[in-house]
Amino acid sequence: MLRLAATLILLAPTLETGPLQEAATKLNQPECSFTEIYKADGWSIPGLQNAKVKQKGNFTNLPGVVLIKLESSVIESTFTQIRCSGEHKGRIEIKEEPIGILDLTAYEYKGRVFAYGLSYERQAIENGARFSLGAASSYLFYDAEGSGRFTLRKWASWPFLPEIPEAWQNANPALK
Repeated sequence: MLRLAATLILLAPTLETGPLQEAATKLNQPECSFTEIYKADGWSIPGLQNAKVKQKGNFTNLPGVVLIKLESSVIESTFTQIRCSGEHKGRIEIKEEPIGILDLTAYEYKGRVFAYGLSYERQAIENGARFSLGAASSYLFYDAEGSGRFTLRKWASWPFLPEIPEAWQNANPALK
């Protein structure tokens, strides 16, 4: 009887809250969040291939930066979605999804493009037919190192006001 009482006293805390080790593990799980995605070999930008220049204009608040509105040769494409899982805390999901291209822009400094902007409509495909999901999103793709590869992808809101990458600012201190 004394052994049973001693065992119950020792187990009582775990009976109410579950094993202490499990609770500590759940508390230490990080939330899933990120603000930019880096891909060393560069991102493929939907709609950019064979796009034509529609319009050019200078930014007044970014000296020397030219905005170029592009017309994509395709309006339907796919986009690599990278997002936190809604069902599995701490998990990132990567999925290729259909999109409809809404806007495509380039940002140029001294004749070189340092960023591209993409706005798109989220779509789905059912029975071979595309349809809109009633949602849109936008991203900026940056040539962060001045290498000609657009390695950095950041979520953005429209209208885009790109940040000049630090490598480009160092080339021109007037941009800082």
